[in-house]
Formats: sequence, C-alpha cells, structure tokens
Amino acid sequence: FAVTVALGLLFFGLDKTTSLTGSLLTALSPIAIVAAGALFLKEHVTGREKVGITIAFAGTLATVMAPLLNGHANDLIGTLEGNGLIVASIVVDTIATLLVKVILRTRISAETLTHVSFVIGFFTILPIALFAHSWQAIITTITSASLLAHAGVWYMAILSGTLAYTLRNRAVKTIEVSEASIFSYLYPLWAAPFAILWLGEKLTIPFILGGSVIAAGVYISEWKKKAKRGKIRS
Repeated sequence: FAVTVALGLLFFGLDKTTSLTGSLLTALSPIAIVAAGALFLKEHVTGREKVGITIAFAGTLATVMAPLLNGHANDLIGTLEGNGLIVASIVVDTIATLLVKVILRTRISAETLTHVSFVIGFFTILPIALFAHSWQAIITTITSASLLAHAGVWYMAILSGTLAYTLRNRAVKTIEVSEASIFSYLYPLWAAPFAILWLGEKLTIPFILGGSVIAAGVYISEWKKKAKRGKIRS
C-alpha cells in the first residue's frame, strides 16, 4: 500500500498536475488520517480540531478545482486527472498509516518495517514495470540517464524513502497517528519556494487562497493544544 500503490499513484498524479497544486493537495492527507484514526483506532478529536479540519478541507477542495477558477478549460481534464490520482494516493497512504500503527504495537521495529516495506514494494512493482517496458528499455533508460537524474533517484531512495519513512514510522509508534499527521502541513512551506525557484512555476490566486484557508484551518485545530501547553508550563 505505502510503496507500490500510494507512491505509484502519487508519481502519476504529479506528472499530470503542477507541484504547487500537488503540495497543497497533500493537506488532505492529515485530514484523512485524523478521520480514519478516530473511526478505526478510536482516537479522540476535539470540536475545535473538527472545525479546523473542515476549514482545511474546504481549502483543499478549492485547490482541486483550481483549473476552473483559473479559466484553463483546455487543461481541465488532464489537471483534474492528476489531482484525482494524488487524492487516491492519499487514501491508500491513510490505510498504510493505520496498518503501521497496528503493526508497530508488536515488537517489530520502525526500521525493520520500513526496509521490509520497500523490499515488498520492489517485488510488487517489478511486474508492472516489465509489463509497461521491456528489459532493454529499462536498462537503456538507466544507462542513458543524466547524473542529475541518478542523484535524484538516490535522494528519493535514501532520504525521502528509507530515512523519511523510518522517522514517520517511529513517530506513529510513539504518538497518535492524527497528531503525527499534522506535520504534513509543513510540506507546502518547503515545496512552494523550490517549485518557484527551480521549476519556474508561478503562484496563482487560487493557490494563495487555498493555502490561506488551509493555514487557517491548521491554526484553529492546533490553537487549543498551544493554550494547554502554556497552562502546563505556568
């Protein structure tokens, strides 16, 4: 779920939409995880958190429908397809996150779970790759790829793959999945500047409005926790 299906849907989705839109759509991930944690793991969600989640969800919907707001009718089908694939990857990743919480209740370590997941991911995605491409085409692609492309793959495999998933698994084992998922809202803070500087993408009005609404929802959902921490310290 976490490797073959979720990452596969995510990569296909990002190929059909902008990275800015994709980064904002990831805001749907913690919303889905909070709801799933409350439903299946019986985690407690306060009223203020529900209001914040609802507002953030509204901002996410505005981002999904950005092509309509921009008036780009010709690009509507492709972009909505990409947005839909990213949303589907988030749903699958939510299932994987719940499974991680259940599995780590045993004595299995976060590191072992991460490594085994990627090994299983390799063997399950290999038939798909061979169905879509021949061995010769795959080898040619690897050998002819630029050094920058290889560096990007190694980065994704080691840092955003093994290291990132291990750290997330440790977090999910220690705290509630809903609490760990809130950090996903930091994604746009990193993705947006790099998308503008490296990919030449532009900030649009729907993006700014959607991001502002999502930020407001996060602030509302987290405000009560901050107040409680202040009382504890005093």
